[in-house]
This record gives sequence, C-alpha cells and structure tokens, in this order.
Amino acid sequence: SMVKMNLPRALEELGFDRSDNHVRRLAEARLANFVRTFNYSDPMVKFDSTLWKALTVVLVGICFPSSLLYPDVVGESSENDDDVTEISTPATIQQLGISGDEYRYLTKSALKSLSVGGA
Repeated sequence: SMVKMNLPRALEELGFDRSDNHVRRLAEARLANFVRTFNYSDPMVKFDSTLWKALTVVLVGICFPSSLLYPDVVGESSENDDDVTEISTPATIQQLGISGDEYRYLTKSALKSLSVGGA
C-alpha cells in the first residue's frame, strides 16, 4: 500500500532510524492494526504522492509516537527528554501549508475529539 511504501521516509522525518528493522516492524504492525479500523465500503479520494506522504506522517504520528519506544530504541535525534514530548512540524506537513498547531491537533487530539461525536 501507499502508506507502507512511504513508511521509511515518514519514520526518518519523525526522528526514527529508518534502517532499524525493529522500529520499522513495530511501526508497520501498529499502522496495520490502526488502518483495519477504517471503513472501506466507499471509494477513497484520490491522493497524489505528496498527500500520501503527509498522510503517512500523520498516521505514524498517531500510531507510533516516539514516547512508545524504549529509550535505547529512539533515534539519535532524541538526545533529551524534551525531544520525545515536543512535537515539531515535519517538512512534509509544512509543504502542504499545515501549521504546527494543526499537525499537533491531527496527531494528538483529532481521534479523541472524533470519538466524542457530535452530541
């Protein structure tokens, strides 16, 4: 799938070591479980490659935050605790004009908000 194809780049952009097979397999498993929750009865909107890359970054940010990993598995970019909890806006997201606040909402709050519903 397009998400699996873009996964190594998304991991790297989010500060993970894309060559670490353990990290990649764990991310793939979490993404696979998450994607199975979607309803595919309606045809999907056609995305170009830029949107697929951004969607993959957002999905990885939701399913596989760096705080899930043990400290010895986190990539080199996480030299202190602030890097693990602070969310920077990935370049792929910035290229689409999505602000840092919007990215943080998508990765940290959107699913919680959607689960509350319109009531």
